[in-house]
Amino acid sequence: MAVGGMVGGGIFSTLGVVVGIAGAWTWLSFVAAGLIALAAGYSYVKLTAYYGDGGGAFTFLRKINVHDFRDRCRAHPAIFQNVRPIVCEMERLDMQ
Repeated sequence: MAVGGMVGGGIFSTLGVVVGIAGAWTWLSFVAAGLIALAAGYSYVKLTAYYGDGGGAFTFLRKINVHDFRDRCRAHPAIFQNVRPIVCEMERLDMQ
């Protein structure tokens, strides 16, 4: 129930903020968000078809040169701060 409350609260509070900012154009912001989500989903489908293995960002980053990617993340920490946990997990698995 706690997760449902957090998700529901997040959805309804976001809707209130969007309506407050966008006003009558709220529908357009949700259409844009839907198109972005559709593009992300399509990208994951194409990556899965290309590599023949699902698993999301973790699996796809493992298929590429992880060490080069890790070095880029360290060189630009502000840009790549959201993927740092994935890279750390990839390094941990490579050590095993």
